Amino acid sequence: MAHIKLPFPVLLVCIGALACGSGGPDGGCNSGNENNLCGGDSIPGDSNTLFDHSCNVLRVCATGCQWGTWTFDSSGNKLGVADSCAPCPRGTGLYCAGDGMVGDAGTLFQCTEDLLGANVTVAQVCASGCQIFPDGRADACADGG
Repeated sequence: MAHIKLPFPVLLVCIGALACGSGGPDGGCNSGNENNLCGGDSIPGDSNTLFDHSCNVLRVCATGCQWGTWTFDSSGNKLGVADSCAPCPRGTGLYCAGDGMVGDAGTLFQCTEDLLGANVTVAQVCASGCQIFPDGRADACADGG
């Protein structure tokens, strides 16, 4: 294998939790932040994935990962909301992909909420596709099954 010397520095980017390792100041992990973070919010990783402070994957966010908001009080104490998965689009319920969910179009998902935000699981794979209904009515498989 030939080695090429470049006349400029190269920045390597950590992609995904497995590549993060234990990190530190140069890797973004374990750098004094004890909160959960979305990839790209001062740590490397996919922007739709929620990581703990050590770059371990907590959850892949089917609803997207949202950055928290932080401020400081007059004593310098950090106040705010940690990063989390975005909430279920219209609360706990059944959703097709494309109705606030990322996933296979022929799948009906169950979205519930917990301390990390939306927790999305497969409710059913729909043989005839998934039908999105207006607000107030849960999405369902097109074949009714």
